[in-house]
Amino acid sequence: LFFLSLLAAPAWAVTRTVCASGCDSTTINGVFTVFDLDPGDVVEVRADILGGSKTYFEDVSWGSNDGGAVGSPVTLLARAGDSVTIAGVTHAINSHSVGVQYISINGFRFTGTSAHTLWLGVSGTATQSNPAVAGVTVKNNFLDGTPAQGIYCNRCSGALIANNTVLGQDGSYAGQADGVVLYRGADNIVEHNHITIRNDNSSPHVDGVQTGWEKNITIRYNYVNQDNSATSNRQFYFTSNSEGFVRIYNNIAYKTVGTTGSYVLIVKQGSQTEVGIFNNTIVVSGSAGGIVIQSSPTIGPSVQNNIVQLGNGTAGILLNGGNQVRTNVHHNVCYRTGSSSCWRDSGGPAG
Repeated sequence: LFFLSLLAAPAWAVTRTVCASGCDSTTINGVFTVFDLDPGDVVEVRADILGGSKTYFEDVSWGSNDGGAVGSPVTLLARAGDSVTIAGVTHAINSHSVGVQYISINGFRFTGTSAHTLWLGVSGTATQSNPAVAGVTVKNNFLDGTPAQGIYCNRCSGALIANNTVLGQDGSYAGQADGVVLYRGADNIVEHNHITIRNDNSSPHVDGVQTGWEKNITIRYNYVNQDNSATSNRQFYFTSNSEGFVRIYNNIAYKTVGTTGSYVLIVKQGSQTEVGIFNNTIVVSGSAGGIVIQSSPTIGPSVQNNIVQLGNGTAGILLNGGNQVRTNVHHNVCYRTGSSSCWRDSGGPAG
């Protein structure tokens, strides 16, 4: 049994280090350039002293041969106890150009980028789920002042986006500065993220979590704050053209001043097998509506045990478009002011 366990483990995995002196490389890109990383390998990025702080000024390009395998990703991480910042110009990390699979990014602060801070997955524009890159994990990072989309994963499958803080750039600018974006993938999870959108420009479409053409998407335990003065194009949780199941539960949407002019949580278009919206808390001073279903699930939607507090808006829960069958809407609590209603569907009066 011991011999078999040795065969099963990635015994050849090594840790490559990055620091000012005495490490394998003085830059992160240097590791990806010089070494061919294997499944289970770790790239540990360090400050100059243990427990110190250091900023690496580079756009990290992941090597095309530096992917992992199931259960053995190639991991890029900041050394425990260090505060490590990657200050990019365009993308802080780019694996999208080479479509590398089974990678993990853990424990960094990112700043300074002009485009997607983390540009992951691979290219593709199909208007359907079309996954090609498996096993991307992004966790425990702080994206500080992003002027464009923060974590972007195109055609990813089995991705985990967890425990990240995304703080959008403050001010008014044209960038589409969504927090987390997943397109054309399958079986992805977005959980335990803290996202604050601070772009005051109403023109770009800027959401906390945005997904499109995904199959089997789970969004749970996230906090999104639209902390800006924009009056339109500001959804908190937005999913469109999805298939399979959509499960959105135990999330918080928060805004105390002004109106977004948009829906808070929306499932738009697509024909899902299941839509479940459970245990979410919405406290928003003004919006076009709270929980909105505009798709055509085979069964449902099920909208249960949510708390919706709107300063104004069409309705706390709104079925508006699409074709819903065997709808299950119950045990929700609505607090509303003005002319907003708790419940409304496209074919009947407000309830």
